[in-house]
Amino acid sequence: MRKKILNHTCILVVVSVLLTFLAAGLVMYGKYNEDLKESVRDSMKYVQDGVEKMGNSYLDDALGKATSARITLLDPKGNVLFDSLENSAELEKLLLEKKVDFCIMHEHDTSEQVQVKSFSEDPFYLIIPKEMKNRFPFKNGQELYAEDLKKMQNIPFVMVAKRQKLRQVTDQIMKTGNIEPEICCTTRNMETAKRLVAAGMGATILPQSYLTLYSGTENLEWYPLDKSLNASWKLVMAKMKGEKLSGCSRKFYDFAMESFQKSLI
Repeated sequence: MRKKILNHTCILVVVSVLLTFLAAGLVMYGKYNEDLKESVRDSMKYVQDGVEKMGNSYLDDALGKATSARITLLDPKGNVLFDSLENSAELEKLLLEKKVDFCIMHEHDTSEQVQVKSFSEDPFYLIIPKEMKNRFPFKNGQELYAEDLKKMQNIPFVMVAKRQKLRQVTDQIMKTGNIEPEICCTTRNMETAKRLVAAGMGATILPQSYLTLYSGTENLEWYPLDKSLNASWKLVMAKMKGEKLSGCSRKFYDFAMESFQKSLI
């Protein structure tokens, strides 16, 4: 009898200790979760204040080094304006490593294991300052071909950094047209490039959605580039072939596709 009482007492002590640890763990987890949410809110507030006071020039590579959080800025069409960490190739790598369920990225040559669905296409334009218009025989809204771009051979170009998707597309356009641009300035920001062109520094190439995103088109002339130059980029949803999305991911995936339905290719 005494042995049974001792055994029951030991069991009660063990259960009590486990329940105490469980309760303490839940309390600590809740506190940690709240602290983490508060930290994210504070970080986003700092970024918001920085963008409001300094414009989108606040968003550059240094911001990605200053925080371990990933900060991505999208325009109303869903085009990626700024990403502090990953480009499309790195996002695909995360997908292949199954660290993300799916990703939204610019279209590129993907692995056979990846399934992509396109939902937005943005054509590219040649942008020049108004003061330069009389130097070229381009008509308003004229679609430009490779031979037209070759007339820009000796014109300085303002470009974004090489690691950015826009620069990669622009370089490919130049390569397709067999053009070697004279690059006078490299910036980390598309809006900065546009404003430098408006100030008369040179020409640049930008997607249509960026023309009026943050500022107007004062002092600018723009001309669409012909499709033969592969002058556009597509935004795609990418996920692993044959992989089922979780309920939450599926809901977000469907919501995103529905939101961009008007621009579906």
